[in-house]
Amino acid sequence: GDYLGRLSIKPASRISFLRFSPQSNPRLGIEVDMGFAFPFTMRAGNHDLIAFEGIYYMAIAGAPAEWLKLRLAKHHICTHRGIEFWAGIINSPIDFDPLMFNLYVRDDVVLSAAVRPLYFLGKPELDILQVYTDLNAYIPGKGITGVRQNKPNTQARYIFQGGAELEYYFKWSFIGGVFAALNVSAWQENNYSPNYSAVAGYIFPQLSGKRKFRIGMQYYKGRCINNEFYNYREEFLAFHLAADL
Repeated sequence: GDYLGRLSIKPASRISFLRFSPQSNPRLGIEVDMGFAFPFTMRAGNHDLIAFEGIYYMAIAGAPAEWLKLRLAKHHICTHRGIEFWAGIINSPIDFDPLMFNLYVRDDVVLSAAVRPLYFLGKPELDILQVYTDLNAYIPGKGITGVRQNKPNTQARYIFQGGAELEYYFKWSFIGGVFAALNVSAWQENNYSPNYSAVAGYIFPQLSGKRKFRIGMQYYKGRCINNEFYNYREEFLAFHLAADL
């Protein structure tokens, strides 16, 4: 039909429980944290809710060196269909699905590593690049949070992901900075079809290490990022707005 756009709002938070760092270098150490995100996806125009997800994690991370970070996390996704029913006059991008209560759920163990390769240049102002990789694995069984689930794709256990992030701040702080990132992933449940995401934009002036406000553009091609519709592929160009609150 005339479904030509959508609005996505993704409030999220991270809570640090414990952190142990040497007094001589706070950049090193071990930290235990948890976080959550609630991506809401609405139809452009009338803002019908077409997808809602709860995403949660608990993690322990370590920085044995300033250029290296390691992480072990428990990651949980649970999805909820939007209010799109067959009653009344509905002009909707989806039809009523009789299996709508067979919701997508996934529990993963995630191993992550991130490296800052430009650190070895010895110039802090050029240490602007981070490269990372993740391995997500569903491991059947129980944990401290209960029975682990992976439905409806019980046998599709793995996700591979990697990417790079760049932030550059201009010499004059009142100008701000620029950022760019590239992410590539492959999910077993989609036969390892590659997914590509690229984003770039401007960071408004701020004090170093403080909360950021960014604007930019994003290009995506791959698996539908709303897990309710994981078996569809999509391609879009989006205006990107992010703020640390």
